[in-house]
Amino acid sequence: YGRGYQLGQHPPDWTPPPDAGTLNCAGFFDDKNILNIRYRTLRQRWPVPRRSYFWSGHFSFSSSAVLREVPYDPQLLMLFYGEEISMTVRLFTHGWDLYSPAGSLIYHLWERDYRRLYMADMKERYIEEAAASRRRVHAMLGSGPAPFFEEPPEAWPLPGDGGPSGTQ
Repeated sequence: YGRGYQLGQHPPDWTPPPDAGTLNCAGFFDDKNILNIRYRTLRQRWPVPRRSYFWSGHFSFSSSAVLREVPYDPQLLMLFYGEEISMTVRLFTHGWDLYSPAGSLIYHLWERDYRRLYMADMKERYIEEAAASRRRVHAMLGSGPAPFFEEPPEAWPLPGDGGPSGTQ
């Protein structure tokens, strides 16, 4: 599946980045109008961990209570881009604080060309299920390309238009 290496040692053709640490930040809105989270490398280590605004699935460490209180949404099938902003908002609305470590603890190998990806292995399923999952994320966040709901919106009566309340 992936290239092999021993724990505690990095692959011989890879040099670890500086030990300064990173901070998760808003990156960009992709072509599906999903906010992608990106990290920024710090110039130097912080003396202590600091609050962060965004969650990342790369290396998330916490008490197992977070999984009981804010489990992954089982309706978000095959979702890759969108998982992080969804979890960020859900963690925040459930009272969880997010922190970035003072320095690098572990590293992430960003390249994917050396391994298989579920998006490519199950392309048709991915296209169908990820689209439904993105609609769910947009519905939860009140975002996305219009219309982000399946049904056409109903007009709400305004005061004076003779709506159900009878106001004129």
